[in-house]
Amino acid sequence: MSEIQIIAKSSHATLANITANTAKLNQASVVLIKASTSDIKSITRDGTSAIVELKNGEKIVIEDFFSTQTATNNSLVFEDAPNKLMWAQFVDAQGNVIDPVIYEPLNNIEALLYDEQSNAISPWAWVGGVAAVGAIAAAAGSGGGGGGGGITPVDNSDHTPPKVTVSTQLSNDSTPALQGTVNDPTAKITVVVNGVTYPATNNGDGTWTLADNTLPTLTDGSHTVVVNATDAAGNVGSTTETLLVDTVAPAAPIVNPVNATDTITGTAEAGSTVKVTFPDGTTATVVADSDGKWSVPNPGLHDGDKVTVVAQDPAGNSSPPTEVLVDGVTPRVTLDNLLTNDNTPALHGTVDDPSAKVTVVIDGVIYPAINNGDGTWTLPDNTLPTLTDGSHTVVVNATDAAGNIGTTTDSLVIDTIAPSVPVIHPVNGTDAITGTAEAGSTVKVTFPDGNTATIVADSDGKWSLPNPGLQDGDKVTAEAQDPAGNISQPAEVTVDGVAPRVTLDNLLTNDNTPALHGTVNDPTAKVTVSIEGVTYPATNNGDGTWTLSDNTLPTLTDGSHTVVVNATDLAGNSNTTSKDISIDTTAPNLAITTSDTTLSPNETVDITFKFSEKVIGFDLSDIQVTGGSISQLKTTDGGLSWTAKFTQSGTDQPSINVSGTGYTDLAGNNGTDAILDGDNNFHYDPDAKDVIGSVALSVGEDVNNDGVINAAELGADGKVNVDITLGVDAVVGDIIKINGDSHTLTQSEIDAQKVVASVNVTDGSNTIIVQHDDGLGHIDTAQTTVNVDITAPTIIPTIGSATDNVTPITGTLNSGDSTNDKSPSLIGNVAPSGLVDGSVVTIYDNGIPIGTAVITDPATGAWSFTPSTDLSEGNHSLTVALVDPAGNKGIVSPSFDLIVDTLAPTAGTLSFNNLTDSGVQGDGITNDKAFDLSISGQEVGTTVVYQELIGGTWTDLAGPNITSASDGNHSYRAKVVDAAGNESTTANININIDTTAPSLAITTSDTTLSPNEAVDITFKFSEKVIGFDLSDIQVTGGSISQLKTTDGGLTWTAKFTQSGTDQPSINVSGGSYTDLAGNTGTDATLDENNDFHFDPTAKDVIGSVSLSAGEDANNDGVINTTELGGDGKVNVDITLGIDAVVGDIIKINGDSHTLTQSEIDVQKVVASVNVTDGSNTIIVQHEDGLGHIDTAQTIVN
Repeated sequence: MSEIQIIAKSSHATLANITANTAKLNQASVVLIKASTSDIKSITRDGTSAIVELKNGEKIVIEDFFSTQTATNNSLVFEDAPNKLMWAQFVDAQGNVIDPVIYEPLNNIEALLYDEQSNAISPWAWVGGVAAVGAIAAAAGSGGGGGGGGITPVDNSDHTPPKVTVSTQLSNDSTPALQGTVNDPTAKITVVVNGVTYPATNNGDGTWTLADNTLPTLTDGSHTVVVNATDAAGNVGSTTETLLVDTVAPAAPIVNPVNATDTITGTAEAGSTVKVTFPDGTTATVVADSDGKWSVPNPGLHDGDKVTVVAQDPAGNSSPPTEVLVDGVTPRVTLDNLLTNDNTPALHGTVDDPSAKVTVVIDGVIYPAINNGDGTWTLPDNTLPTLTDGSHTVVVNATDAAGNIGTTTDSLVIDTIAPSVPVIHPVNGTDAITGTAEAGSTVKVTFPDGNTATIVADSDGKWSLPNPGLQDGDKVTAEAQDPAGNISQPAEVTVDGVAPRVTLDNLLTNDNTPALHGTVNDPTAKVTVSIEGVTYPATNNGDGTWTLSDNTLPTLTDGSHTVVVNATDLAGNSNTTSKDISIDTTAPNLAITTSDTTLSPNETVDITFKFSEKVIGFDLSDIQVTGGSISQLKTTDGGLSWTAKFTQSGTDQPSINVSGTGYTDLAGNNGTDAILDGDNNFHYDPDAKDVIGSVALSVGEDVNNDGVINAAELGADGKVNVDITLGVDAVVGDIIKINGDSHTLTQSEIDAQKVVASVNVTDGSNTIIVQHDDGLGHIDTAQTTVNVDITAPTIIPTIGSATDNVTPITGTLNSGDSTNDKSPSLIGNVAPSGLVDGSVVTIYDNGIPIGTAVITDPATGAWSFTPSTDLSEGNHSLTVALVDPAGNKGIVSPSFDLIVDTLAPTAGTLSFNNLTDSGVQGDGITNDKAFDLSISGQEVGTTVVYQELIGGTWTDLAGPNITSASDGNHSYRAKVVDAAGNESTTANININIDTTAPSLAITTSDTTLSPNEAVDITFKFSEKVIGFDLSDIQVTGGSISQLKTTDGGLTWTAKFTQSGTDQPSINVSGGSYTDLAGNTGTDATLDENNDFHFDPTAKDVIGSVSLSAGEDANNDGVINTTELGGDGKVNVDITLGIDAVVGDIIKINGDSHTLTQSEIDVQKVVASVNVTDGSNTIIVQHEDGLGHIDTAQTIVN
C-alpha cells in the first residue's frame, strides 16, 4: 500500500491522509502519492478513475478523478525523492490520457491551488514522519478547512533567503532574454550585466524573466551575469553565471561520400549538433566530437537520394546546409587477359569509375593497381611474383569514393608450356586438310605459295581447312599456338596427289561364296569390295596384294557378277576398278561323236569330244578305247571342243569311253561319264570300204568360232561350205551323197583326199550327212551338225540415263545434257520377255561400237556400262543394240545424246554496284552496309553463284543483293558454272564495312601540372581518323601545339603548356573528326575528372617518357623479337622538368633511381626497362613528400 494525501484546491485543506490502494475524490483536489516516478509503470484512465500501476505490480485507484459532467481540475503529484515533488501531466485539456506521461518538478504545490494561502500547507510534511503529518493536517485546519480543533499554530516566520538560478548561459541573441527560477513568488528579482542592473519579472510560478531586447547589444564573447532575489522579509538570494554570446554560424559541415548501406560520416564544428535530413523527411541528430567527427546510421538509402546536413552550434547558430547525392552504385570492374604464357604478367581490365581505388588479390596477397582514369586499370608487368603454371584465382576490387565496392573474380591461367607438334593427316590435291592439335589451340597452316590459313582446334583437338588445290609433292606445314600464346614446333607433310592402282584377279569358280583377291600398289591403302550394292572391307596384305576372305560374300547365284574394288590411300586419293566374276556350280557334260559310224579294217575316223563348256585336265589318258587306238587329241577353242583320230584295229567292236572324273570345267566342277560304242551305231564291218572319212565346216565359215553360224557369217545364199575328207578306198567315179544330193568323185578330189561342198542350211540345227553305198549293203557314212541362228533379236534395248561422277555437278544426266565426265556411266534395260540367255548389249558412239554390257538382271533386263576409253571433247550420239549369243545384231536404239565439256568457262569480272564510297575515296572502307554484287563478261549460258569468304571457307550467298553486311572485312567472288559443271571463279573483290563511330581517349604524360609545365598529350583513337587538327581541340588553363601523327591517324601527340590559374582541360568534339569510313566520332575530355589538374605548389620533375630512338627500328609501333634482343629490355628516354635537381628520386615501374648531375645537365634519363609479350605500361613517378606526385607514362607494345 502507498501513503496518499488529498488536499482541497479551494480551501487548501487536507481532506485525507491515508495508507491505502484506493481513494475517492469529491471536490477539486491535489492527490499526493508517496512514490518515485521511477517506480511507476503506467498511469491510465478507467472511466472516471485514474489508475496508477507500479512496477512491483501494485495498483492505486483514485476514484472520480475524472468528472463525467465537467472537466474537473484534479492534479496528481508524486514525491519522487525527499524534498522533491513531481507533477504528473498525464491528461490533455479534454481529459484524454497522453503517453508518455510528462513529469514537471515542483518547489511546492501552491501553484496547483486556487488562491494564495502560501503558509497554509507544505507538501514536505512526510519528511518529518508522523509528527509532520499532524503538522500538515493542522496547517490545513488553520486554513479553515476540514481540520479538528485544539491544534497549536505553527511559527511561519521566514528567515531563509530565496533560492534563485539563471538558466540562459549561451545564446546567439546579442540582446537576449534571460530567465531562471526563484522559489519565492513574491521576491524582487534584479539582473546585473556588465555592471548595469536591470529589474526582472517574478512570474509567481517559480520562474523569473528578463524580457528580450532589455539588455543592450552585447558583443560576442563572455559576459558576467549576477541575479539577486529579495523576499518580503528582506532576505536576499544571489547567483552568478557567465553568459556566452555567440552569433557566428558554424561552417557548413563536410559530408563524406554516402552509399546505400554504410554509416554516414563527416566533420563539423566540434560540439555542434549535426542534423541529417533524409529523402523521406526523417532526421537524425548527433553531436560532433572534439575532433569534429560525426556519424549517423544509414537508414537504407538508394542511389540518387539527396541527403541534407546542417550543423547547429550550442548557441543555436545554424550552418548553411550541405547536400550530397547518394552513390549507391558499385563501380563495375573487369579483368582482361586471363590466360598467358608470362608467369609474372601484367594484369589489366576496365573500371567505370576513374577515381576508384583498384586492388588485385592473387594467392592471398593484395597488390595496389593503377586506375588509369580512362576506363582502364593496370597492374604493371613484373609486379606479381613468379607464378606457377596452372590456375590462380584473381580477385579485383574497385572501391569508389562513397565506399561502394565492385568485385570481380576470375581464374588467371599461367601456361608456359608449348603445345605438342600438331598432327597433319595425309594430304591430297583436293580434299580438306585435316589433323589434330591441342584442343582450343589455333592451328596455322602454311601452303607452298606462302599463303596461310588458321583454324581453332575443336574440343576433341580436331581441325580442318579447305584445300587450295595442292599438287603432288607440295609441302604443307602446320604449327599450333595455344590460347596462352605458346607456339608448338612445326609439323610438315608432303602432298600425295596420286591415287593408288588396284586390280581384281580374274575369277571363275564353283565356290558361290568365293574369296576375292587382286593387287594394290599402296601397302596402307584401304580396300573395299562392292558387289550387288553391298560394300565389304577387304584386307590389304601390305605386300602388293589384297584379299577378301572366303565366305565373306553371301551365296551368289550361278552366272556373272560385277565386282567394284576401291582403294583409298591415307591422303584420301581414291581409285576404282570394276570386273565381272563368274560363279559356276554346274557339272560339265560330254557328247562323243564320230565322222564315220561304220569302220572298215584299219580305217581312221575323226572323233569329236563336244563338252557343254570349256574343260581342263582332259588328255589321252582320260580316254579308254577298244577295237582300235586313239591319237592326236587337241582343242582349238580353249577346251570346249576336242578332236582326235581313232584307227580301227583287231576284230573287237570299237568303243570310246571317258570318265567324268577325268576332267573339270574352268570352275573346277567334275564332269559326267560319256561313251561312244555300238549303242550309238559305232561298229566295225570287215567288209566295208573306207570311202568317206569325215565331214566338217570349212575354215572361215564360223568366223567367231562360237559354234553357231549367224546371219552375217551365212551370207545371202543360205549355204555353208563343208570339207569332206576321203577314205583310203575312195576312187575316181565313186558316187557320194551329200544330204541326198549325189556327187561323183573326181581325180583332183582323190588327189586332195577332200571334197568341198556347198550345202543349204536353215535357221536351227542342220545335220549334214555324207554317205557312200557300195551296193553290197555296206554304207559308209560321215556327218556333222551345223547350228544356224540367223534371226536377229527383235527387242530394242534403251539407254535410260547416264551418271556424271565428276564434281562439282554429279548425278543423273538426261539426253542432251552436258557433262565434264569423260567416261559417264550408262544405265538401261532390255525387255526381259523373249530375252535369250547370253545376249549382250553393244554400245555405239556415233555409230562405232565402244563396248558391250552384260545384262546383270535377266528378270528386269537391267544393264550398265562405263566406257573404258574416255570420250572425246564434243558431241556424242550414243546408241545400243541387242546382240544374241550367235552374234546377230538387233535393232539400234534411239540415240542418247551427250556433250562432253571439260573446259572451264570464262569467269568474267565481279564488281560492287550501288555502293557508297564514304570517307576516304578509293580506300576500300565504307559505312554503307547495303550494296549489290555485279558480274560482267562471263560465258553465256553459265550459272552464277555469289560467294563470301566466311571463316576460311567460301560460302554460297542467296543472291547478289547484300542488305546488311556486318562490320569488318568482307571478301566476295563469283563462281561461274557451265552446263557441264565446269567451274571458274572471278578474282576476289574486298570491302571493309565500318559503321562504328570512332572513339577517343585523351591521356597525358603528367596529370599534375606545375606552373608553366609542358606535358605530352596523346590522342588515342579507336581507329584511324581524318579531318583532325588543332582547331578541333578546345583547351583551358593553357595552350596546345605541335599536333602530329606518325601512324596514319590512329595516334596523335601534342604539347600542352600550362598557363594562368584555371584548371586545365582539353576537349575534342566528336563532330570534328571522322574515321576512314566517314563515321563521325564521339566527344572526349581530359580534365579534373581524370585527375588532370594544376597545382601551383607542385614540382615539375618529370617531363615525359618515350621509347628511345632506334628501339622500334621499323617504326611500326611494336617491338619484335629482333628489336627486343636477348635481354628482354627496351630503352626509354625520360625527359626531366625544370624543377628536377640532383638527388631527386624517381621511380621507374616501381624501381628507384636517383638523378645525377649529368642527367640534370642533359635534362634526360635513359632507363632500361623489362618488357614482355603484350602491352606494357611504363610509369615514371616523383613524390615530393608533400602529397604531390609528378607522373609520366607510356605504353610499349
